[in-house]
Amino acid sequence: MKAARAATGHLGRRTQALRRGPEPAVRRRGREETADESSGRQSGFGLGSGQGIGAKTAEVLAEAGAVVVVTDINEGTGKAVAERINAAGHRALFLTLDVTQEADWKAAMERVCSELGGLDVLVNNAGVELIKPIAALTLEDWHWITGINLDGVFLGTKYGIWAMTEGSTSRPKGGSIVNLSSIAGIIGSGFQSAYNMTKGGVRLSANPPRTECAALQNGIRVNSVHPGVIQTPMGEHLLKEFTALGFGANVDETRQRVRQLHPIGRLGEAIDVAKAILYLASDDSSFVTGRNWSWTGDSRRCEGEVCHL
Repeated sequence: MKAARAATGHLGRRTQALRRGPEPAVRRRGREETADESSGRQSGFGLGSGQGIGAKTAEVLAEAGAVVVVTDINEGTGKAVAERINAAGHRALFLTLDVTQEADWKAAMERVCSELGGLDVLVNNAGVELIKPIAALTLEDWHWITGINLDGVFLGTKYGIWAMTEGSTSRPKGGSIVNLSSIAGIIGSGFQSAYNMTKGGVRLSANPPRTECAALQNGIRVNSVHPGVIQTPMGEHLLKEFTALGFGANVDETRQRVRQLHPIGRLGEAIDVAKAILYLASDDSSFVTGRNWSWTGDSRRCEGEVCHL
């Protein structure tokens, strides 16, 4: 990996209604549930769950009652997240997955359907950043970032829909797909052109599938989430890269300048985004599909302009 590249570590999980009693934390509507279904957990599948937003989302969805499938190309960090969730009394399974490899997707979804009976929630959360002047970008750079940020979302959506419909053997058909984009998919920022373009693609990724799923009446909702700058390992890498470009005299000064781009007065935390994903995974958002959700501390005020970050 080149010096200016950093994996996001985003994660997405399906929450399952594990809890008995009153309303489960996450449950899908569409038809009456049987006693076995209502007392079982929903299955959630998250990508890039080894750190940052992904890891926090896995924990939040597990706490809400989901059986969480933690996936990451980094086996060490991914397994650690799953082990932490299991140690807290919840249930998680780790699978190594390279989002650019269709064979990995097929095998992972077949295993989820075999062991869990199908899929309820998919969070396409894996992604990478690339800080580089556009004139210095190589075709290799372009193929690398589009392979992860766009191919991954395409393959995730394709196989997620299958696991929520044809592949679902013992769960209600349908579910929720959440695609992680970025404020960079809404506004342009210097030295991030490749990242902007791919995240702009992810921004549109909710609309065609939601229209198709609605036409097919298969019960699947598709939405996207657009975080601002979040205090995660990837966020820290971003600050260091922009400091090297002269955005600040040091990382602390750069952090302060970036904070000023967020009128709410602070940078985001991973828990802020994880709770947004939990909402979109749950029945509370059962009438919500095809929407682009900005979780940016109002930094979207730059929309339509170039943010000179």
